[in-house]
Amino acid sequence: MKATAALIVILLIYTLFSYLVHRLLLRSKWLMFIIIVSVYVILSNYYFDFVTYAHQNLRLKEIYFEFGHGDVLLLAVYAICILLALFNIVFSIVRKRKKEKGLY
Repeated sequence: MKATAALIVILLIYTLFSYLVHRLLLRSKWLMFIIIVSVYVILSNYYFDFVTYAHQNLRLKEIYFEFGHGDVLLLAVYAICILLALFNIVFSIVRKRKKEKGLY
């Protein structure tokens, strides 16, 4: 139960971050759009490095979360967040193009 709550919190934080990035992407010019997407991808990777680091430190302090053998559930959440990021970027591009053409 403790691991499930931790995974939900990790996903909620990333979803909130993605929403804020999405709003920022829609308001930016194309050059800034590319820069923001690059920073978004890099920060996503660092976010999961931080989550893994925190999990290892908690384990050293004998606070255990059962994410499965080899932290499979943590990797699954990482994969879900990568898909969310790709969807967010593609959806932002589509909305931005429609807005420029006056369709949206």
